[in-house]
Amino acid sequence: MKRPLFLLAALLFVVATNAQNDSQTEKKVFNNQGEQEKYRVEVFFKDHYSTQSYPEFSGKITEIDFNTFKFDSEVIVLDNINRTLKSIFLKGLLYPQIIATDISFISSLEELKFLNTSPKVKRFKFWLFRKNVNNPTVCLLEITNEQATEKTDMKTFIENGKLTFLKQGWTII
Repeated sequence: MKRPLFLLAALLFVVATNAQNDSQTEKKVFNNQGEQEKYRVEVFFKDHYSTQSYPEFSGKITEIDFNTFKFDSEVIVLDNINRTLKSIFLKGLLYPQIIATDISFISSLEELKFLNTSPKVKRFKFWLFRKNVNNPTVCLLEITNEQATEKTDMKTFIENGKLTFLKQGWTII
């Protein structure tokens, strides 16, 4: 009688262990690419976030044209970025010297509203295109404005904000 009970207990343990392992290695299924990107961003911030402090650019910022900015001798070309978010560059929160040395251009800067847990913090992502590299890198950043409220507009938020997180994430294939 002891032997069948022992075998039954061992079998239940193996089944429970396998079920637990299957759930941990199960691939997440997404309905579309947007869901997958949202998930990746959430996981990235969860795994890689730490508050940082970056100085604003202290040199001369020149707006060459609507999409091109010069930071002393370094140039950034922006593509597909709305006028309000361009102020992140004009204020000197983001500049080539803290992003990368081999920037070709930056595209698709957008606010990640689903990650904003406080009116004092806003998170963004953009695509970084590098010279001599075909695929862009997703970069994530956070701007913090301690005076911001729910009624603070984006322009004012950026004017009084500080860059508190910046990391390169993954390559778009």
